[in-house]
Amino acid sequence: MKLILSRKGTDSAAGGLPSIILPNNKIVSIPIPGDDDEKITYDDVYYCKESKESLAELIAKVSKNIHYGKNKKMFSKEIKCHLDPDINVDAYLRSESWRGSFGQIGAAQTVLTNAHVSKGDIFLFFGWFNRTYFDKEGQLKYCKGDGFHMIYGWLEVERKIYTKNDPIPDWLEYHPHMNNNKRDNANNCIYIGTENLTIDNKIKGYGVFEKYDDSLVLTKNGMSRSKWDLPDIFQNKTITYHNENSWKTDYFQSAFRGQEFVCQENVEISNWVKEMIKSNVNQ
Repeated sequence: MKLILSRKGTDSAAGGLPSIILPNNKIVSIPIPGDDDEKITYDDVYYCKESKESLAELIAKVSKNIHYGKNKKMFSKEIKCHLDPDINVDAYLRSESWRGSFGQIGAAQTVLTNAHVSKGDIFLFFGWFNRTYFDKEGQLKYCKGDGFHMIYGWLEVERKIYTKNDPIPDWLEYHPHMNNNKRDNANNCIYIGTENLTIDNKIKGYGVFEKYDDSLVLTKNGMSRSKWDLPDIFQNKTITYHNENSWKTDYFQSAFRGQEFVCQENVEISNWVKEMIKSNVNQ
């Protein structure tokens, strides 16, 4: 099993605001803004099954603007979002055949191809997050500070679909990587999640972590978000976009660019992944 640490969700360029940890520790990953031909808006997406509030309504509470390409725009419910990875069953209307999925294209997909990412490999999705609080007027606000990188979800690969030539199941037609500007690209690939994890068949093969836990945080305490506290089991292992110089005296300097950090296969890393998922599911 290979582990892929996959950078997803809004960042300082795409979106311009961190994903949210609510005051009750609920984790809410914010997808990046979508292209004009996207089918889904932020108002179409729900961030938890217990709330009837859309993701758009939540974002509007913490930010008036959103970075859309190279421009900063006034945030509105009608802005399209790139719902990918799509691993939260409660986020959108689902067909019975739906599975968690994740699309990749271009140079980032080439990285995954060259690393032979395939069935049984596991993506751990991480992004930029910050905590929030309610002020004296009851308004939701971001806490001060730059936030941190944190793992928020997972997907074990069952199969890959190259959209230009492979048969496409009907339930997948909604996916943002099925849009006209991507589906005929020979390097456009959608990864379909397994029904259950191979390492523990009591757990779904994809999903999001509901609650914040220190074990999900990559950033080293007190440091900027790109400086990670990776376990020693990652040392002397190949990680795409990184080399031996990434390991500093007291932290791991994660790459500023790049989406897909593929880690060398290793039993200890596999056990670390298993324990992280098991200990954080359904908290």
